[in-house]
Amino acid sequence: MTEKRIFSSAVECERAFYGAFVERDFDAMNEIWATDHVTCIHPGSTTILSSRDEVMSAWRGILSADDVPDVRIVLLARESGRDTTVHIVREEISGPDGIVMATAYATNVYRREADSWRMAAHHGSIGPSPTKKPARRSLH
Repeated sequence: MTEKRIFSSAVECERAFYGAFVERDFDAMNEIWATDHVTCIHPGSTTILSSRDEVMSAWRGILSADDVPDVRIVLLARESGRDTTVHIVREEISGPDGIVMATAYATNVYRREADSWRMAAHHGSIGPSPTKKPARRSLH
């Protein structure tokens, strides 16, 4: 049996989470999630996924799609304890041209399990539409 990857911090686990998403790597995504007591709500969804099997089944479907966009995150807030860390992030979602086409906000909860940090919850919410920067005007 292959050993699961070890994440020494919640930040490292979060980087791996978004990396697995962008790379469409289901095996990597599977390593990131905690072994039990997980919850996931995807942006725009009305379904609360509350078992590891449900969460991983949803990720398998998402990661197998042809049009998985690029995602850049901006950390907005962090609360850390000894065994649990909560990150509030803005997800900037861009298309192949690199232009941000949507934003979402997410609460990501990480829990220390044995010798590694794992994702315990991800709750994404659709954010406001990105605004285009106004064109520069010349004074002359």
